Amino acid sequence: MLWRGVWKQVYDRPAGSRHDIMAELRSITNLDASLSVPMILDVIEYAGAARRRLSKIYDDSNLVDLQVYILGDDEVMSGCLST
Repeated sequence: MLWRGVWKQVYDRPAGSRHDIMAELRSITNLDASLSVPMILDVIEYAGAARRRLSKIYDDSNLVDLQVYILGDDEVMSGCLST
């Protein structure tokens, strides 16, 4: 199988903005990325615990940069990556 995926940035947290990973992920307007957000935040076992852990990590004031990317091969794989 040939690797056809491309990385595309769909969110970049503005400097000095309020850290609220749930709201930030839910505000993504890219259609492909927005389809993955519920799978990360809602449609998983122990969703509440997962959201609390995401908040603990990504809402920390020491986190300097947050970008969210999508990567997909047009057929099989899709998802989000934050750096």
